[in-house]
Amino acid sequence: LPQHVPEGALKDEAPTSSEAAAAFRMEHAINIGGAAASEAEVAPLTSFAAVIQALSNCAEGSKAASSLARTTRSVFSALKYETPSVIQAQSWPIALAGRDVIGISKTGSGKTMGFMLPAVAQAVTQGEVWRKARQFGPYVVVLAPTRELAKQIFEEASKMTGPHKLGIA
Repeated sequence: LPQHVPEGALKDEAPTSSEAAAAFRMEHAINIGGAAASEAEVAPLTSFAAVIQALSNCAEGSKAASSLARTTRSVFSALKYETPSVIQAQSWPIALAGRDVIGISKTGSGKTMGFMLPAVAQAVTQGEVWRKARQFGPYVVVLAPTRELAKQIFEEASKMTGPHKLGIA
């Protein structure tokens, strides 16, 4: 799970080179594959400051992207998260780039937030476009194999969707 720190503190320790990214993946036994997987595009976001910067760049710096970044920073601070979990650090840059991700990790490792943040980012940054095109309806569908897991996902997802004023059912 993400580590906790005092409110407002977000560390900035993102890998600054492809060598550092490769070292991060080696240390955490992360394998990346696929025809389009390039080292530059999948560098892990190992700090929430780096995540916030990536969110600011969504939708070419639009007003929605700015709001997304600002609100997400508040959410992370309120939850006292210090750094993304390993699955989040590696999956977010891929998913935020609009690519498919299959993440396999232990229970309690942060997988739900690993897919919810990119889903929320897509809904927030594209929501206005979708509304203008009269494309209403669920923007994200999450399937779970059990009711218990569905409830856990709902609770975790609510932490991100509520502050962004997105409905969840």
